[in-house]
Amino acid sequence: MNARAIGGSVLAALLQVLVASSQAAPPALPTGRVSGHLRNSATGESIAGLNVIISGAALASNENQALIAASGANGEFEFQVPAGAYELETSPGRFQGAQYRLVVAAAAVVVHNFDLKPAAASRAYRTENVGLPRQMVPEVSGVGFTPAGSLVAVTRRGDVWMRDAKTAKWRRFAYGLFEPFSVIADSERDVYVTTRGQFMHLVDTTGSGEADLYSVIDDSSGMTGNYHEFSYGLVRDKFGNFYGANGLASKDGDNFQGVVAKGQLKMDKVVAGFSNDDHRSLARYEGWVYEITPQGVFVPFATGFRQAMGLGLSPEGELFATDVSGSWVPTSVLLHVQKGRFYSHPDGLKWDPNFEGRQVTAEMVRQMRTPPVVYVPRGPMGSALGQPVWDTTGGRFGPFGGQIFICDWTGVVVRVDLEMVAGDFQGAVFLFLSGQGLDIGGVREAFAPDGSLYIGQTLRGWGSTAKEGIQRVLWTGEAPVEIQTLHLTPRGFALSFTVPMNPAGLAALGNYHVKRFQYNYSIDDGSLRINEVDVPVTRAILHADAKGVDIDLAELMPDYIYQVDLSGIQGMDGSPVANPTGYYTANRLLAGSAYSGKSALVAKPVALGPADPAAGRVVFQTNCVVCHQPDGKGSKQVGTPDFTQANGPLTLPDAALINQITNGGKVMPPFGHVLPQQDILNVVSFVRQAFGGAPAPGH
Repeated sequence: MNARAIGGSVLAALLQVLVASSQAAPPALPTGRVSGHLRNSATGESIAGLNVIISGAALASNENQALIAASGANGEFEFQVPAGAYELETSPGRFQGAQYRLVVAAAAVVVHNFDLKPAAASRAYRTENVGLPRQMVPEVSGVGFTPAGSLVAVTRRGDVWMRDAKTAKWRRFAYGLFEPFSVIADSERDVYVTTRGQFMHLVDTTGSGEADLYSVIDDSSGMTGNYHEFSYGLVRDKFGNFYGANGLASKDGDNFQGVVAKGQLKMDKVVAGFSNDDHRSLARYEGWVYEITPQGVFVPFATGFRQAMGLGLSPEGELFATDVSGSWVPTSVLLHVQKGRFYSHPDGLKWDPNFEGRQVTAEMVRQMRTPPVVYVPRGPMGSALGQPVWDTTGGRFGPFGGQIFICDWTGVVVRVDLEMVAGDFQGAVFLFLSGQGLDIGGVREAFAPDGSLYIGQTLRGWGSTAKEGIQRVLWTGEAPVEIQTLHLTPRGFALSFTVPMNPAGLAALGNYHVKRFQYNYSIDDGSLRINEVDVPVTRAILHADAKGVDIDLAELMPDYIYQVDLSGIQGMDGSPVANPTGYYTANRLLAGSAYSGKSALVAKPVALGPADPAAGRVVFQTNCVVCHQPDGKGSKQVGTPDFTQANGPLTLPDAALINQITNGGKVMPPFGHVLPQQDILNVVSFVRQAFGGAPAPGH
């Protein structure tokens, strides 16, 4: 019997089972009704077509423990749900998202109306949700396009889906894969993917629209089944070589006990020492970027990666990777990947024959390390970078041709402007998009044939999965008011802008605020800024076209990150710079110097200000939401507590909460070496405000 016939008999048997089970189904649980209306808070008008999401443990039988419905023509929505506690929320987009907690009793009717504030929108860019088939569980871990323009998406549930470029209809191309995390599609019938421990080729040989040939090109990479082992990628150079990456395993509650590996297993750390972020290379080539030749030969390419979650090839064919902050990676970074180089995390060295039997020390890896081309400061710039993609749209995405766009899991997109200095890349990073309907979970990107940017989002394991899917960012045609480039000069920096700026603002030295800092490269989980100091701006020289300015600094030294903030600088029409901060990684100066000497600048002490819950919300979103969840109810998998419980941790005094955040606890890692004290004060204030906790009497 052929495979198709087997599938038919299995389906018939399954239908019989479903019919029999439906006949014997238990009576439905008593339900309540939740309803309401959406209104524009600015105009009072009804809001139609906006998604409303209700989630809770009582919906455990539903995907993501949630139900989603679009508001009707008059802004109305309604759900029938079992009795239980729920989170009701609106999807951000044209309006700011909003949440409401409620308890539904059997046969009860609960009404809640939302008055939503319009989202602060950029006139230059807008975000849209991409419609997905109802059959897809939208844990999107890879997006791409065929040469004919069909959208291809892979999901962590093991499916490959295609949206036809002509009809816009979706079809499932392949299924049953082991958590794929990237895709390259040569045609509507020919697709490559990485899965856990494997590189695969999927082909539709019959023209049926569905792959019938699943080939494993290479399975040299090891695997243990640890929950955090991901295989990233996937890019291909002009010679036909593919490049992928394997992340490290992460300590779960078992502390790596009872691990069984595909291939050789090595449990010991390469460099001894304690870190709460106990990522390790347990199996072959975890922590490596690898190459697959056109002949299918596996080549270990470079190591030193913690979670190289995004690989990208520049238009010139240079290979780059992002890495995510944690042990040995002080903040998220962009790396120029070159064969044989070592980058940050030492545990992958155990699979390098040159280090077999050798004792590796922290000082050795510090000397071996190739520094990032760009540091991306944790906070408003995100905390978990995804895939880098280059704008090769020929101006269809705005004035940033040749620059790099990187989505971040926290719901932002950053923009990177690189230059070649003394033989290697370095450059600046800017915030590009935050809010404006952009959801969290972004890990994969691709530019579409029409020049729009598609972002694939997945959250399972790190947050509520009710908003996973695909979004696209489009340029409206209006010129954004932005810093276009930030380049090094012999005495400071040259800034160019996307539009002509008011000359008076460019000429005022008080409109420029520059500071520099470093990060501590160590086994610790992330790093605070260190050696931070203000750098006075001594001169501003305007460009003749009013679209640029050179600023000289009182002191310019290599091996620092320079933060350049603008204030009071506006376009000719009075529009402010949308994202007025750039961070430049100055590994070297133009003359080639890479080592800083003695500085004449002295850091000034900074007094703590009052707690700011609005700023604390940003800290929570960037650093805390993965484990504590957006609703503050914690994660059973991680073991974090429920902030909303009457006897929860928010009954503790502020000093106790600050101490736990700073020094860590039974489950929680310490953040005192990652977050400044002001950020810790702010996030405590936000948590109390958002989740309704006050210290118990007597505290």
